[in-house]
Amino acid sequence: MSSPPSTYPIKGIFYFFSNLSLIRRIICVLFLTLIVAILFLFLAFIFILPLQANGLIDVGCPEWLAWTVSVIFCLLEAVVSTIIFYLIVTPIWQDALFDDVLRLKGLGHVLEKRTSDVGCLSFCSGLTTTFVSVLVQWTVNQSLKFAWKNRPEYISFGFIAVALELIPVANFILVWTNVVGAALWTADVILEEQSDNLVADRAGSSAAYQEANRMDGSTNNKYGSTDNT
Repeated sequence: MSSPPSTYPIKGIFYFFSNLSLIRRIICVLFLTLIVAILFLFLAFIFILPLQANGLIDVGCPEWLAWTVSVIFCLLEAVVSTIIFYLIVTPIWQDALFDDVLRLKGLGHVLEKRTSDVGCLSFCSGLTTTFVSVLVQWTVNQSLKFAWKNRPEYISFGFIAVALELIPVANFILVWTNVVGAALWTADVILEEQSDNLVADRAGSSAAYQEANRMDGSTNNKYGSTDNT
């Protein structure tokens, strides 16, 4: 491999900010999340707030306290609902971001060959399985065996990626750049494998050509030349 796996999370940061199409995708996610948050706030204060306040008043809670507590509850409910929504859509958008990077690297044909089973495998098992199953159609057990066999590479990548995600505030973006880094790692592995296969094919063709010439020479020596002189 051309670069150590631990460098790809850093490469992902630079690659992400150097491609406007990737930035636009994340902006769409954030904008959609903002709209959903506003919608949850609207629903909470229009429908849930009166119900909660009246319920507290009915059980003997002072009116001022009931409304104060209800407002706090509505804010918490809207925040929790937004977080749940974000956690649900994030893996879907991460998978799409991963695919976008592969397309930018000229590997769109790899995505077209993936079956629906491989896509589900990538979604359910995270970046590690995505990295493996995008190359070949493996089962979960085969992917886990591959990951265990190459655990030093995965550990070095994961160590840097997790360290970046621990940075306050910035981790909100670095979560996405780690996906880009994983996609760059995958792209390099695919390109390296394709290069090795091309070299092997050329070597095989050359060997076959030499063998054919050798056999042709042996035949001429055995039966003599057929040319008229």
